[in-house]
Amino acid sequence: MKRWIFLCVALLLILTACSSQETFAVRELEAIRETGTLRIGVTDCPPFSQQGEGWFGFDIALAEAVCRELGLSPAFVAVDWESRVEALTTGQVDCLWSGLTARSDLAGEMDFSQTYLASRPALVVPAEAADTLELAGMTVAVESGSAGEAAVQAHLPEVERLPMATQQEALAALASGQVQGAVVDILAARAATAVYTGLQIQGQLDLGTEELAVGLRKGSDLTGAVNEVLAKLQAEGTLEALAAEYAVEGSLVVG
Repeated sequence: MKRWIFLCVALLLILTACSSQETFAVRELEAIRETGTLRIGVTDCPPFSQQGEGWFGFDIALAEAVCRELGLSPAFVAVDWESRVEALTTGQVDCLWSGLTARSDLAGEMDFSQTYLASRPALVVPAEAADTLELAGMTVAVESGSAGEAAVQAHLPEVERLPMATQQEALAALASGQVQGAVVDILAARAATAVYTGLQIQGQLDLGTEELAVGLRKGSDLTGAVNEVLAKLQAEGTLEALAAEYAVEGSLVVG
């Protein structure tokens, strides 16, 4: 009898916990709709997001398209990318949308939308050093906490890492001669080599692959809403058109 009572109490606690989680998830989206604003955490990371008179880039345009479908106004909030998880979990922003890699080591701390761009980390070096590259003893700039930093740790143990606040700062450090290389997203690397003409992507190294997604709070029903809109934008060709506008159409995740 005591065992039966214990099992009943345990089941009741589980059902109550599940109910509470569902209520929180539903109420989050409702609360966002009540404010009319989606707070989107971003960082300076061309071609995904960069700041001029306002924020612009592929991820910015895609976020704006999703917000239109959801009837929300986007508010882009500059986030220290190393502290992006804290910004999301403490409610400073509602989502992260700025060249964010859907990494397995972050899956316990946030939910991801469906992925929409395939990419990979790449090593950028001075053009004159590209053919005589010696990894041992190199100092390589990386964005702190990024997929690029993880790729260096996993694939380039012989180099010294210099963590920077953003990928743009890592590339600027390379362009100024502060470091001998920078590991950043390949799409960011391509954008950078158009600006820094003395830099070149080292194409022979395999630093793994990555896919980009929107980061959302664990259990949030906003994830499902964003996925529905992303699927709609893909089906109607809007996603492909935006990708072509920002020259990333070859990296779209199909299906």
